[in-house]
Amino acid sequence: MVAKPRCVRRDGIHFQGLRYVASTLAAYVGETVTIRYDPRDVSEIRVFHHDRFLCRAISEEHAGTTVTLKDIE
Repeated sequence: MVAKPRCVRRDGIHFQGLRYVASTLAAYVGETVTIRYDPRDVSEIRVFHHDRFLCRAISEEHAGTTVTLKDIE
């Protein structure tokens, strides 16, 4: 898993041109979180706040499919 810092926006977390959403994120708008992702499947990310697991967020565009980081790039 690769870790990257991101800021939670009103419409979710943006990463590599994709938008990730989860209902849990609404309480963290404006907060900096750490995302962890598998480069072999970026359709889902794991979100951590202060080193504690918060939720899994999905890219609604790619829900139910496997998308690699190379596919996005």
